[in-house]
Amino acid sequence: MVDAGFHEEVRSALRDALHALQDVSRRSDKLEILIVNLMRQQEQLLTNLNRKSTSEEGSAA
Repeated sequence: MVDAGFHEEVRSALRDALHALQDVSRRSDKLEILIVNLMRQQEQLLTNLNRKSTSEEGSAA
């Protein structure tokens, strides 16, 4: 038969693992938001570069 101390150790280990998993999940959510923001910034920069390139081509003609 398994003693109560062992059960408490297992419960404690599972609790710690759950907290670690929740922490990773929160970090993952933050990284996802960061990636979306970076992609938007990249898109805006490319749009600005294309506009600048187009306006320079128009003034050179």
